[in-house]
Amino acid sequence: MPSDFSSFLLLAGRLLLGGAFLYFGIRNFISFPKLRPGFAAKGLPMPDLALTIGLLLQTAGGALVLFGLFTPWGALAIVLFLVLATVLYHPFWAFEGEERAPHVNAFLTNCALVGGALAVMAATL
Repeated sequence: MPSDFSSFLLLAGRLLLGGAFLYFGIRNFISFPKLRPGFAAKGLPMPDLALTIGLLLQTAGGALVLFGLFTPWGALAIVLFLVLATVLYHPFWAFEGEERAPHVNAFLTNCALVGGALAVMAATL
């Protein structure tokens, strides 16, 4: 149990950030057959392997941060996942008009999550 308030805040942040990524990673592995066609349409070579690597980054990174094991490495996995997901799925610069707005929102959300993961990384180095 944390002995001071800043330790408590770090614990709460790790539980929230890591827990969300672990949950979504498990959900995405379960939904792999539904995710595969969209990922294959991106034109990446070996889409099954690429998707698996992405989901492993998401799931393992979340678990490591959640449980406080090798936390900086878990946070780095989350950052890598978010950068890849943002470039592949939310390139707002490739859209115009009303279609652009949700991608800008997702991009900014992912930027904020990267900031949270970097803060966790910095606090645990």
